[in-house]
Amino acid sequence: MKAYIICFIIALLFVYLAEKSIKAKKKKVGIILLATSLIVVCSIAGARSRDIGVDVNNYPSTAYALFTQNGLSYFEVFNRMEVEPLFLVLVDFSTIFKDFHMTLFFLELACALPIYIYAYKRRNRYSITLIVFIFLITMYAKSFNLIRQFIAISIIILSTYYFENKRYLSTYILFITAILFHFSSIACVLIYIIMYLVKNDKNKNIKRIFLLLMFVGLIVFSLGIEQIAQLLPEKYSSYINSIYNVNEFSITSLIKKLFWVIISGIVLWKSSSDEEKYKEQQVYFLLFLIDVVMYLMSIKIGPFGRMGYYFLYVAYFGMIPEIKYIFKQKKIAIGVIILILIYFWYNMTVVNYQADQTYPYESDIWNFLNENNEEEQ
Repeated sequence: MKAYIICFIIALLFVYLAEKSIKAKKKKVGIILLATSLIVVCSIAGARSRDIGVDVNNYPSTAYALFTQNGLSYFEVFNRMEVEPLFLVLVDFSTIFKDFHMTLFFLELACALPIYIYAYKRRNRYSITLIVFIFLITMYAKSFNLIRQFIAISIIILSTYYFENKRYLSTYILFITAILFHFSSIACVLIYIIMYLVKNDKNKNIKRIFLLLMFVGLIVFSLGIEQIAQLLPEKYSSYINSIYNVNEFSITSLIKKLFWVIISGIVLWKSSSDEEKYKEQQVYFLLFLIDVVMYLMSIKIGPFGRMGYYFLYVAYFGMIPEIKYIFKQKKIAIGVIILILIYFWYNMTVVNYQADQTYPYESDIWNFLNENNEEEQ
């Protein structure tokens, strides 16, 4: 649907104008333009068909129906659905508009807002437009499927900014907020530990031992997860042992994961002349490696694949914007960025075209060109 492409162009145009305004010291104008871009992005998500996105007719639709049609209270819905509390708070609030599309709007707002704030906070170092663009090509469509988890991922990404700046109370509040949107985000405590250990000059031997034990521990944990699952409440044990335990090994999927390890490794190597940047890129390289480990573990226990998203997306937003500054030759930097864009295009329009029904709109440019060629013939 060309509406999505138009949405991206309009949203990025407003962000670009906002960035220009902020640089011209017109902060209020810039914030208004950023808010306008955010509304455009969320409006398209809210106006989409209820058939777009795996989760739509599950958690959001069920909760909305229980609040509006059944007239249940928050606690009654919470006891019946047993999903994360803040997700239900958001759905409950959105019902005041008496339109399910407004629920979808607010859910996307919860996902996109932390990224826009992150982009604004990073404005002195990275391009706001670039960070929003990364969100649109990596997280936006995916959030239609995994709504609760991608809200949590966005919040975790924002929390890393505060953690880097040693604002630990803000980090803690955001971390707890993410957990209350999706309990699996508790795994992100590993991200904070890695960030702290890698950037701390002291105790290098302890750092190496911890990182080694972490990778070994992940593998050992995956081997015994079926036994651990029996100790969990029925909801979670059945989640681990049921239909989600169906991931099959795929060379294509492994190559996709290794692609990022290789790109991150190159960026890490190129940043070695700057100690601070080298430490930062070590963090993102390790997060890409964890995502690979999570994928391999998901062959045995499917949900691990989704757990890897936390590490993958934090690494995306930390590594990709840095490429422009690490590669001193602009041609090489542009070449790497183009390679990454080709990856995303191929991943969305070829690899996931049939597997994920939120992605076909990404191939509309290709379809549009084909339509024109057919008309000319």
